[in-house]
Amino acid sequence: MKFILIPLIFLLVLTHNGTSKRTLKFNDLWEKWKSIYTKQYTDEDEEAIRRRIWNKNLIKIQLHNLRYDLGFETYSIGLNQFTDIEWNEFYSMYKVKERLTIPESSPSSSFIEEDYDVNNIGWTPDSYDWRHFNIVNEPRDEGSCIGSYAFAVTAVTESQYALRTSNRKKFSVQQFIDCTRIYGNMGCHGGYTFTLFIYLQNFGLETEENYPFTGGDQDCVANSSDVVVQSIGYKFHRHGYETILKWAVYNEGPYVISMNIDENFLHYN
Repeated sequence: MKFILIPLIFLLVLTHNGTSKRTLKFNDLWEKWKSIYTKQYTDEDEEAIRRRIWNKNLIKIQLHNLRYDLGFETYSIGLNQFTDIEWNEFYSMYKVKERLTIPESSPSSSFIEEDYDVNNIGWTPDSYDWRHFNIVNEPRDEGSCIGSYAFAVTAVTESQYALRTSNRKKFSVQQFIDCTRIYGNMGCHGGYTFTLFIYLQNFGLETEENYPFTGGDQDCVANSSDVVVQSIGYKFHRHGYETILKWAVYNEGPYVISMNIDENFLHYN
């Protein structure tokens, strides 16, 4: 029996020590993560709840990335500001309150529809990154405002402006959020990306410095004398072929993309 018990005890000690070291490592990582994302909780009970969710998500991230390293996944994920919340919380906070639909016909004269033959659109490289050409501004954080439609169109407007003028500027997300309700948008509760291009053609856009982001809904205070950029139209690719999208991004610059997301997107990195 001694020859059996000694290995078992040794195994238990190793397991216990390994668990302790992992717990210490997790504790350090938890504290660093809270510091990076300035997380503060109302009391110890709330922090305990968030820590349990964070632990669960961390393990999920590690397992997913192991599969990625082994070639079973096509993308990696990581810790971010949402690691301490559940998917249903995220979905409830950031989902669009009403279903948004794609127009079946041209909504305005600014709409330029183009059909491409997916088998005959010309050569494109396997990869191409417009960030290397100094025309893409850094990502913005929308906070609790569900204004991704406005952030996306603003970012593309900035890139297209830089591509044509060799001059980078930041334009107003808040102006889109405040001033496009006439097109059926809902401010910080969601909206239609294509309507912002119509607005951009009709009214133009101010700079972010002149019309800064507030993180919430407010009355439109746009001033036509402060407009810096206007568009002449926009293109909408209906078919959804990635080959066409690849060609368009390479030849025409950054595009606005709308996509459905699942739980893994919560851990984007």
